[in-house]
Amino acid sequence: METDAGAGKKAPPLGAVDSAGWNRRVLRLAGPIILANMSVPLLGIVDTGVMGHLDQPYYIGAVAIGALLFSYIYWGFGFLRMSTTALTAQASGAGDDSEVRASLARALILAVGAGLLAVALVRGGFGDGGGSADDGMGFETVLVLDASNSMLAEDVEPSRLRLEQLLARRLIGQLAGRIGIVYFAGSGYVLSPLTEDRAATLMFAAAVHPTHVGRGGTSLVDGLEQALVVLAGGRSDAVRSIVLLSDGENTVDEERLESVVQRARRAGIRVHTIGLGTTAGARIPMPLPERRGQQATGSGVPDAVGPGDGRRWLRDGSGRVVVSALDEQGLRRIAAETGGLFATGAPAGDALLQRLPAA
Repeated sequence: METDAGAGKKAPPLGAVDSAGWNRRVLRLAGPIILANMSVPLLGIVDTGVMGHLDQPYYIGAVAIGALLFSYIYWGFGFLRMSTTALTAQASGAGDDSEVRASLARALILAVGAGLLAVALVRGGFGDGGGSADDGMGFETVLVLDASNSMLAEDVEPSRLRLEQLLARRLIGQLAGRIGIVYFAGSGYVLSPLTEDRAATLMFAAAVHPTHVGRGGTSLVDGLEQALVVLAGGRSDAVRSIVLLSDGENTVDEERLESVVQRARRAGIRVHTIGLGTTAGARIPMPLPERRGQQATGSGVPDAVGPGDGRRWLRDGSGRVVVSALDEQGLRRIAAETGGLFATGAPAGDALLQRLPAA
């Protein structure tokens, strides 16, 4: 009687069939998802870095509310991701390639439509958005804010820096069209591109402070160069201008500054200047260092000039106390060469505001 040679062999358990192959397939699918989730802590680091530069608690509250609203909308569209994944997997398992393509097409159409709707709502509707100089849409202005240490001087009330922030808020509230924000110290930095979002520009302008810059010094020319870069990305038919708020001090080559001013003039960009400070000048107070066992009031720290209020003052490389003064002549020249306006201090700054394009 013949017997099957393989009758005595047991079939392998179902779960043990090519387990290594299945593991590789799962890892290929899960790998990209794992890498994507690993980027989540990076978002937290960026959030911390940005919010750490905000000097008022209500700005942090505004960011928290904005993040909450964004998360609500983002995860509200989670149905699109999950349903597309399920329908695609079902069609792929059935070997129906045409349905796989149809699932992708439906998801793309819905996602693009929702995105365009969101953009239209942010911009205020489905209008042409072009606008003209008459309705304010034809104006583009960049505010260039001085964040050098000299802005801490108190020869104007309450200080040059606080006066700059006050005038910046008034400008943002009054100017028509799109506004960008640039600040400078030893280098120039773009805080905000051209935008119609007044709340965002107000937040950025209020955050400008000498302690937030990465490089000391005063490079007025770098601030103007960054403003020209921002305006170059705007509309070619817009009325473009720069409003420079500064004490006018500049530690870079004057020839380079003259070159940038001439570039603005040739491009038809007017540079309006607002001088902050006085020609008599003032010393520059510096933050007191915290020492172990020392109170935040700075008691025990000697004044750099003599006994008195216990404050420290900025010194130059030779150890002499720096006195910063308004360079009114330099600011007047920049405005005159580009066809702009010049003002100094709060009252004159308000008068200048009345002559700029209003919203």
